[in-house]
Amino acid sequence: MNKQTLKTRIFFSLLLISNISIYAKSRSSAEALSIANSFYQNSITTKSISTKSSTENVGLTLAYSCTDGIATRSSNENAYYYIFNRGENNGFIIISGDDRAKSVLGYSDCGSFSAKVMPENFKNWMSLYQKELKALAATDDATSIVQSSSVLSATTKATSFSTSISPLLGTIAWNQLSPYNILCPKVGTSRAPTGCVATAMAQIMKYYQWPIQGAGSKKYKPDSMSDSLYVDFSKTAYNWSNMKNTYSGNSTAIQDTAVAILMYHCGVSVSMDYTAYSSAAYSNYIPAALSKYFGYDSNIQIFSRDFYTEAEWLQMIKTELNAGRPILYGGSSTSEGGHQFICDGYDTNNLFHFNWGWGGYYNGYFELSSLNYETPGIGGSVTDGFTVWQDMVTGIQKPTTTSSKSYEIYLIKKIKVGSESITRSQAFSLNFGYANYGGNLFSGNIAFGLYQGSTLVSVIKQYSVTTDTFEGNDNLTVSRLEIPTTVANGTYQLYCIYKASDQNNWSILRGRVGTPNSLDVTVTSTNVTFATPDVYPKLALTGALSTIGNLYYGKAGTFSATIQNTGGEFNSYLSFYLTSTETNSTSKQINYDPINIPSGATKTIEISEDITLTPGTYVLTLNYDANNNQDSPSMVLLTPNENNSRSVLIENYATGIEEASIDKLSVYSNTENDIIYIQSPSIVKSIMIFDISGKSTLLKKPMTTGNIPISVSDLSKGVYLIKIETEEGSYTEKFFKK
Repeated sequence: MNKQTLKTRIFFSLLLISNISIYAKSRSSAEALSIANSFYQNSITTKSISTKSSTENVGLTLAYSCTDGIATRSSNENAYYYIFNRGENNGFIIISGDDRAKSVLGYSDCGSFSAKVMPENFKNWMSLYQKELKALAATDDATSIVQSSSVLSATTKATSFSTSISPLLGTIAWNQLSPYNILCPKVGTSRAPTGCVATAMAQIMKYYQWPIQGAGSKKYKPDSMSDSLYVDFSKTAYNWSNMKNTYSGNSTAIQDTAVAILMYHCGVSVSMDYTAYSSAAYSNYIPAALSKYFGYDSNIQIFSRDFYTEAEWLQMIKTELNAGRPILYGGSSTSEGGHQFICDGYDTNNLFHFNWGWGGYYNGYFELSSLNYETPGIGGSVTDGFTVWQDMVTGIQKPTTTSSKSYEIYLIKKIKVGSESITRSQAFSLNFGYANYGGNLFSGNIAFGLYQGSTLVSVIKQYSVTTDTFEGNDNLTVSRLEIPTTVANGTYQLYCIYKASDQNNWSILRGRVGTPNSLDVTVTSTNVTFATPDVYPKLALTGALSTIGNLYYGKAGTFSATIQNTGGEFNSYLSFYLTSTETNSTSKQINYDPINIPSGATKTIEISEDITLTPGTYVLTLNYDANNNQDSPSMVLLTPNENNSRSVLIENYATGIEEASIDKLSVYSNTENDIIYIQSPSIVKSIMIFDISGKSTLLKKPMTTGNIPISVSDLSKGVYLIKIETEEGSYTEKFFKK
């Protein structure tokens, strides 16, 4: 598991399954099968797939249909996507259920698909596809979309790339349990798994078979353990020749130990937090660990997707793969936290090859997003569905003589000037926030740079800074700044800039895509004026809030709003709230996932979630993040106010079964948002709260039923996951602490 604070941008414009056929350009399983056959016949050339005639079926059978309900082999209509197995063990292919999306979402040329056995990171990726296709199904756009990628085409115009890159790791396919974890610490009576970060790192190191010997040592205490762990890397010569590409039960003790040493050392190098069932580490520790303890190149860096346009991101991926460098790729789901895996190739259809780190299971080619880049409708930039707080570690290679450290310093709070108009000779102050999101300790200078276009005209007041990875200052004020008298009259852009002590050139701090990272400055002979570029979203409801059908306790309810955005692109949280009219202390937040509304768009957002509030009358409202900043959201009511309040009724589900027999668990908070109540008819064995990075912040073992209050007053503002284990099973829900 990847502990970095990862978030998932998804596009919740959902409808109940019965309504999908009204709007969606849906494919039947027969149509999907035809597309799959055509793809295999015309597109794939691998060792395991022989050439077929144009009329011959390539042995595909329907293995899975993804719907809102229980997916079975007999489901053949209104599916979000279909998965077909090829023969007994010759791979599988994923076909979208909507003809406006990319037809082929992914495929593998070995193994077979089973819904009962999926690695978490693969399940996470499939969840992305489902959520995006749900969103697409809720639109009524009738435009036929060409099945191609204009963004990928644009990147290839800028740089000449190979048409395809075969998987760089070849047959390397490692996992997290035995024999890989036989040297990991014991937690209770069980060996902890290696962790997805360690498994991904180790597989890439096996690809390079480097280093010959480690360097340095490390001691730390995992959060979940009472004892410290220590490794002297310098005393270990890694036994690459005895590490098998795959382990299938016939390995020797020497071969098992060889890979287990590497796995454990990778975990310690990134301060792995080991537990009995999962192990987690922050992905921003990877670059320094690879360089410091394993002698890899100093130019290894981690990049956050939030700060790069889609074209830039895809360009970076293809650049790495064309240079023969596998990428450590990070992604997340809102219920399972982060995951690390490997991107090591792509095919002629611009599908990217992922090694999930699960013993080869489900390795294959996949879309970075299921929707066409040109697709209009629910969110414009719908291809960013799995991109907010995605990350990737690039530049992984043996050391080179020409490399040097790189740094990623980002603007996390926009630049704000103390006075928007001053005299020409008057001093001014600026407030801003920055953070080191890269993988290296930064020591150098931060300053303000006055630019005209791409030309740096003047550097204003630099000061020294030392900040470790994922540290910084989110609220810094710098005073007594002046525009130099040597600056000519004219218009400029003022940026925050940085330069490490080992660098010669200044770099501009990137802001999140869709937020300003500069000030417009106008200089005259008598005055200087400042203005913030107007790139923020301006959201407004175009009509009243609504529900799709009735709301029933214990069943999924769908809530709808039509929103117009006359400002910049919106890429953050939007959430419905239900508040009881009877006690005014019972409330429920409906959805807390990022939503995208592009500039100039008017979109209908439809969000579905199970209703766990007790029957009664509630007020429905809709809030959005006015900061457009997922790290520091400020949830406020959408305007106009007359459209943003509606009385709704939650009813008992009319099944003829008495209410007492409905075995549902309810989670809600009080008005002050400092107490969470868990109402459970079965014994609650444990209650755990995690922050969005996966770190445990609370553990209770009430061993009781009924209404259980949990104080969250000590938690900081932010997004959390609450996991409840009962005798009937487990339940996970997300909440936002105000």
